[in-house]
Amino acid sequence: MPINKDINAILTEMQDKAIEFGNTFEIKAVGTDSANLEEITIEGFASTSSKDRSWDIIPGTAWADPEARANYLTNPIVLAFHDHKQPIGTCESLEVKDGGLFVRIKLVRSLNEKVFDAVRSGVLKSFSVGFRLLDLEYDQDTDAFILTKLELMEISVVSVPCNPEAVFQVIKSFKVSERNKMPAENNTPVVDQTLVAKAVQEELSRIQAQKDAEAAVLAEKEKEKAAIAAMVKEQTASLVEDIKKSLDTEGLASTIAKFQEQIQAQKPEVIAAQTTSKMQHPVNALANQGPVSDTEKSAAFLLSRIVRKDVFGTSYGAALKEKAAGFDSSNAAVHIPGAHTVNSADWETIFVTSFWEDVRRELVVEPMFRSMTMTGAVVRLPKIPEQAYASYIAVDDLKTTDSTAPVDNGNRPTEIILTAHKLSAKDLIGNEETEDTILAILPIIRDNLVRRMARSSDRSLLRGVGATAADPIKGLVQYAIDAAHTSSLSIGAGDKVTALGLQQLRRKLGVYGIRPSDVVYIVSTEAYYDLLEDLDMRKFFDVGSADRATMLAGQVANVNGSRIVVSDEFGTKAVGNSCAIVVNMRNYVLGNLRTLTIKSEEKIESDANLIVATRRFGMAEMEAGGVAALRYVA
Repeated sequence: MPINKDINAILTEMQDKAIEFGNTFEIKAVGTDSANLEEITIEGFASTSSKDRSWDIIPGTAWADPEARANYLTNPIVLAFHDHKQPIGTCESLEVKDGGLFVRIKLVRSLNEKVFDAVRSGVLKSFSVGFRLLDLEYDQDTDAFILTKLELMEISVVSVPCNPEAVFQVIKSFKVSERNKMPAENNTPVVDQTLVAKAVQEELSRIQAQKDAEAAVLAEKEKEKAAIAAMVKEQTASLVEDIKKSLDTEGLASTIAKFQEQIQAQKPEVIAAQTTSKMQHPVNALANQGPVSDTEKSAAFLLSRIVRKDVFGTSYGAALKEKAAGFDSSNAAVHIPGAHTVNSADWETIFVTSFWEDVRRELVVEPMFRSMTMTGAVVRLPKIPEQAYASYIAVDDLKTTDSTAPVDNGNRPTEIILTAHKLSAKDLIGNEETEDTILAILPIIRDNLVRRMARSSDRSLLRGVGATAADPIKGLVQYAIDAAHTSSLSIGAGDKVTALGLQQLRRKLGVYGIRPSDVVYIVSTEAYYDLLEDLDMRKFFDVGSADRATMLAGQVANVNGSRIVVSDEFGTKAVGNSCAIVVNMRNYVLGNLRTLTIKSEEKIESDANLIVATRRFGMAEMEAGGVAALRYVA
């Protein structure tokens, strides 16, 4: 037989013709009277190792593979003519012998009377197998395909078998006394079809009821499993929130001591609760193949500062070092240098950069300032008076030798001093705390530091007093108070912040309030809700069009060309506190001396490590009168 296709193509073609499985069920025998015979048993070779009419050979070794028969035995169906709609019985036994597949099959009359009678009478006496072909070889000597690996799908009774040797014989399995009662083969037995149909239906109903009961039990188990998972997720979310609150109020050491057992008991769930679509938890990231990510490097550096060790002195850092260098710990001889650095100083730079970016994302007030990099703790900036004018010189004075002598007409530059102050976020952690526990909640610890630095910075710039070492930066509210640029809002009278009230406050800026693009309204949360109820303001909250929308953090509206930004760093609604300011941001400058740093030191007296995150910055006013504040009164 000429071969026009390669074996792979033939294998693919034959695989596509595989027979599918159906639902598993079994019909039990009904009746024992030979005149009403309902079951017969047949046996023979369903397949032999001889070449079939399709020029294929199935060796006994193919059937000897347990995987070839395993799936079929879970539902040993027997069909008529390979038709899935014509089940006629089941296979009771199946064995590999004499190089073929020998089977013993029980046929049930009620399933197909014509096929049943045809088998009894000897008209149908051949087997055929349906299978899924998994592998084959071509034997040039026999000019045939050797089917070396397959999966049995079904066995059929057929009129013309593919393998002419696959024939069977009918086995008389009833008692000797009953054989004498058996009618002649040319007689047609009389069967009560009503009883047969009833028995079959009862059996099918019983099987279906059993399946329904099993499905109900499985559904209930899945429901219980889902309920448990939801409860665990809810409990974990509550635990994470409790940890965050504790970090804000009690500090790192107390939080670890308070929640350590719960963190360890629910560690996988706690880690999963901190994993987002955009950010992996450092523990999960460690298991990834490939280079060390910036997230991992940042986590390793922060962890080292908390436990006061070298970056690669922690178990986590050491594991990342091996991952970065391509080191195979199971085979010391295999060491492929990676393209990624394992220099701790570089990892520190990555942490500081990413940490500062996270802080800036949390800031609301600070990004609105003009900023500069300071070269020292104190920087002197020249200031040109905004209200200075040029002056005329008399004609006769132009002829005198001293006509160019300096005259102080108020136009001379003066200086303002910009001083950088050190802001720090501190935390103590006991020396006995385990690295494993800290690593599990490291993203929460990092976020806590980020929020503390951002909120402290915004609070200082907004309402710092600038009078003590603990509060050295004078904020915008204090500048307004010092310039007597304030308006009042009566708590007792129920006054609320309105659009008109903001516009009247802007009038106090004078020339500094003329250019809308330079002016910003910063309002408290309480003032924001007042504005939502102001009919004149509602139209300004429809910031829907793409060309008018803004990316500025906290911004909620744009009124007459000036932004309204919400900040929660104002004080509470109490006499003496402010609820809104209007400011010309060009009149103020912000200086950064050094980027943010994180260090640690040992506190022997308390047997703990002190973690300190610091930054140095300052703010100065160029001209007085560039800000006005709305304050609460009784």
